Amino acid sequence: MYKKILFVSALFSVQCMFAQDDVLTSFSEGYTPEEVGKRLACHFVDDRHDLYGGRWIHYAEVCTWNGAIRYAVLTEDRKLITRLQDKFEPLFSTEKKLLPAMNHVDLNMFGSLALELYQITKDKRYLDLGIAYADTQWEAPGNAKPEEKAWAEKGYTWQTRLWIDDMYMITILQTQAYNATGDRKYIDRAAKEMVMYLNELQRPNGLFYHAPDVPFYWGRGDGWMAVGMAELLRYLPEEHKDRPRIMEGFRTMMKSLKTYQRPDGMWNQLIDEPDCWAETSGSAMFACAFITGVKQGWLAAGEYAPAARKAWRALVPYIDERNNVTEVCIGTGKKNDKQYYYDRPRLAGDFHGQAPYLWCAVALLEKSSVSVVSPSAQNHEPNVLTENEIQEGWKLLWDGKTTDGWRGARLHTFPEKGWSIKDGILKVHKSGGSESANGGDIVTVKKYTNFIVKVDVKITKGANSGIKYFVDSDLNKGEGSAIGCEFQILDDNNHPDAKLGVKGNRTLGSLYDLIPSKRPPSFTFDMDGFNTAMIIVKDNKVEHWLNGVKLVEYERNNQMFNALVAYSKYKNWPNFGNHSEGNILLQDHGDEVFFKNIKIKELE
Repeated sequence: MYKKILFVSALFSVQCMFAQDDVLTSFSEGYTPEEVGKRLACHFVDDRHDLYGGRWIHYAEVCTWNGAIRYAVLTEDRKLITRLQDKFEPLFSTEKKLLPAMNHVDLNMFGSLALELYQITKDKRYLDLGIAYADTQWEAPGNAKPEEKAWAEKGYTWQTRLWIDDMYMITILQTQAYNATGDRKYIDRAAKEMVMYLNELQRPNGLFYHAPDVPFYWGRGDGWMAVGMAELLRYLPEEHKDRPRIMEGFRTMMKSLKTYQRPDGMWNQLIDEPDCWAETSGSAMFACAFITGVKQGWLAAGEYAPAARKAWRALVPYIDERNNVTEVCIGTGKKNDKQYYYDRPRLAGDFHGQAPYLWCAVALLEKSSVSVVSPSAQNHEPNVLTENEIQEGWKLLWDGKTTDGWRGARLHTFPEKGWSIKDGILKVHKSGGSESANGGDIVTVKKYTNFIVKVDVKITKGANSGIKYFVDSDLNKGEGSAIGCEFQILDDNNHPDAKLGVKGNRTLGSLYDLIPSKRPPSFTFDMDGFNTAMIIVKDNKVEHWLNGVKLVEYERNNQMFNALVAYSKYKNWPNFGNHSEGNILLQDHGDEVFFKNIKIKELE
């Protein structure tokens, strides 16, 4: 009875774990980026101007305006786009006096708004205005101070202060100038400045003091660095000489931020002080950087996407009934006094908070620019690693031409029948649908412990196959397939196995006979082409991905996993799924199936 209760409990827990759809694309009502973005963007367009020193449009308003525009464009809300343009129009005439001066990093960044609008409208008035702000940021005036002129002589902006806030203000303006004109000088400026700030200010733990003489990790201050690097990396050419340094700084910062994320998903006003209060603007900036990093392929999705989702779900309840983000730290200058940061007033509706929430909504709505679907859809030769993959440590498990590195699961050599190689594709032949009854399964010669493996697979109608890992090819000496954890490959619509097992745990993508796959409505599987399966194993944590969607996530070597095994077809196999290492297997289940682009990245 105890084992049965434990099994039911384990299965229920697994079902709950996968009740959510794809991590960054499916949210419950009230939490969707469409809803949140609409609430905040419409609230902004109706709001009054926020003036800097009572004179000029404040940079926080510019940040919010930019976010609202990007949201409107992504959602194709033409009415909202028009309203946002109309809000700007008086700045060319009756409200021209509100245009910021061109003499300070916080003021010049206003140009990014004009350049954002230019890219939508192609109205040259916006371009001329925006470029004036971008160029004057690098043209020291005659009355510049000696230290300002010194920065300019070194090729940096004369507005350099070595305040971490600058790395968003400068970056957004120069990057937008590059996007609007295509002139490389603008992105070069931003990259050069960013590298200098990283070298001067980033601490060994990846974070940044509010200022060199203020040794505190203030949330929103670090937030500006996080979103500044993310914005720059989005547009910085892959071959740019400064890209590796900036990417290193970004990843180091993200790794540290992940360790300081609160259990509820937020970050504190002082990031590394556990007794400090949760602050929304910095938390939203970090969430935005995580989302962007995952969608651009700079951060491991299995590690950072759940953290980003947790942050977003924690952030949304801080929006009140008037669509104001609450718990926003007031504008904060540097001060070498820890209590000063604890005691900062908190506001509701401040643009410092509204802006990064909109950025998060936009980041969630944007499509990933990194293809994690079948490399057959990419413009490079199959069974060949790209330069980026080589640098990241990927290796081919199959060379596309020979049987090197593989053997039959019950053989010392590759099977003499049942498998063939042609035109860079490894094919298992149709032989009646029985397990391992023709050529038999094939396994890697080498065994693996921690890894990411990717396989492009194409199936025929009614086909059944699988990719197994932690395989012990000596376990099963009788009929059937070799024993190991299986990523199920199946035509759910035409193979009877899809209706067997428990609650769908034999369907496509499942951990076969143990944990069912959870596929969002948007998931697609190409029956006429190749699909990319990915398995991630890090110690006892395992994930199944298919065509860029995570279908299964579980932990081995614990009571829950063992309970699932105890009520599966594997119950009589000793230590099933808990081995520290094993072979990787491609299954011969008697159906015609095709494989290519089989690659692996071993993890530490």
